[in-house]
Amino acid sequence: MFFKEILSKFTKEIKFINISKNLMLGVISLFIFINLYNKRFFH
Repeated sequence: MFFKEILSKFTKEIKFINISKNLMLGVISLFIFINLYNKRFFH
């Protein structure tokens, strides 16, 4: 029972880490896209 609780907590943390990784990747790619867009149209 105790082991099961630890395992579920661990999987929840892994899911959270994966979600935050995806968010970071999305933000970074959006930032790069905006930079490229600005360079194309304003320089």
